[in-house]
Amino acid sequence: MDIQSVKMTFMEEFLKLKDESIVKELVATLKRAKQKSKSKSLKDLAGTLSDEDAKIFLEASQECRKIDIDEW
Repeated sequence: MDIQSVKMTFMEEFLKLKDESIVKELVATLKRAKQKSKSKSLKDLAGTLSDEDAKIFLEASQECRKIDIDEW
């Protein structure tokens, strides 16, 4: 079945729903799925690094600065 047929079948079933909680759950699921599929930019990731992970990252990046490229 092609994507358009799948969408139409889903919409037909969705429109038949009487239970509001199921409709809300499906809408929430759709929103979560769309958010997950969105490509992330650095701006989207701002503030997502824990303080502990940020400290580890900073320490590791400072160690990299100490490497003498000419020794490689």
